Amino acid sequence: MMKRTNIKKWIVACTAGILLAMQSLTALAATHEESIRTGSIVIKPGDQDQGGAEVLEGTYTLYRVGDVNAADFTRFAPTDAFRDSSVEFNRETLASSELPAKLLEFARAHAVQAVRSDIPAGETTDGLSEGLYLISQQALAPGYRRISPFLVILPQVDEQSLTYDITARPKTEKLGAVTYHPTIEKRIVDRNGNAISREESFRFTVTPEGSAPMPAGTEAGQPRTLERKGAGNVELGEISFAGVAGPFTYRIREVNDGLRNYTYDETEYVLTLQVVRDEAADVLKVESSIKKADGTVVDRMSFTNTYRSSGGGHTGGGGGGRHVRPSAVKTSGTPTTGPGEVLGAVREAAADTPVAKVLGAVRSGIRTSDSGNIVLDGIALVGAVLLLGAWGILWKKRK
Repeated sequence: MMKRTNIKKWIVACTAGILLAMQSLTALAATHEESIRTGSIVIKPGDQDQGGAEVLEGTYTLYRVGDVNAADFTRFAPTDAFRDSSVEFNRETLASSELPAKLLEFARAHAVQAVRSDIPAGETTDGLSEGLYLISQQALAPGYRRISPFLVILPQVDEQSLTYDITARPKTEKLGAVTYHPTIEKRIVDRNGNAISREESFRFTVTPEGSAPMPAGTEAGQPRTLERKGAGNVELGEISFAGVAGPFTYRIREVNDGLRNYTYDETEYVLTLQVVRDEAADVLKVESSIKKADGTVVDRMSFTNTYRSSGGGHTGGGGGGRHVRPSAVKTSGTPTTGPGEVLGAVREAAADTPVAKVLGAVRSGIRTSDSGNIVLDGIALVGAVLLLGAWGILWKKRK
């Protein structure tokens, strides 16, 4: 009786053991099945200045850089492709920004095969095994800053579950606007090319082609007129650009207002602006080129006006011209004015004497001589003196 009882107990114990073993095998199989699950990653960047609004532009590259530890999903070892990268995966390095940059540098230097390249933002990449993944931006989103490389753990672990379908949401922001300040030089010179100072005002026009952006206060595509008093630099106004764009073309020239004594500079300049991204600094910049209308490349826009004074020599801007002496005023009757008129009367009386007539003839001959020869003038003078002496002797004899 005891033997039968013991046999029954043994059978019950074996049955319980088998059931427990089967339960353990089932749990182990389930755990193994769970551990070999595949997952997916989708990349959806967000604009941090717009409440995380999705920026579904640009493309990305995906690398698998770490194998997951089966006992701890937060511990990794480098994959074979990254074994020589000398990186360590721990809590500190996984939280730093230096680790993704170092892994990407190694991948590019050693031509590591990516899991997938040219992944559009918002598109899911599935069939991914458990592990640590590196994501780098390939094509940039227009108008946005480059997203730094980052790491994604698959699966993601929380307190109660594992998540195999991952949505990566890196933050980005728009590139800051860039401005350009076109400047022209105004010069005024005299007839000899020397710079001078004047106070007249001069006008200049900026005419955009198409709908090219213009400085504040002027609508895009509309011309702008500026004025400058005298010589110096003329600021055409600040033009702002929010993103990569262009080329934009502007034509600049001086308005010929027909100011007296000025010769205007008729040059027309063509300014071309192209807004590009500076890849190294990750900022916008404006590239400019200046040409004359005939295609000549120059490094600045300069207008030079020539001023010729009406006086024929000085550049102060006064009247000039010849001076006219006032004509004599003759009076009749008894002189009542001062000695000037008496002296004038004496000069008129003396002019009627024979001596005065001879001297006048000599002076007239000297002034109108075409030869201008000094010797001939001297001979004429001696002859006149001799003639005057002879006349004097004859006049005395008559008297």
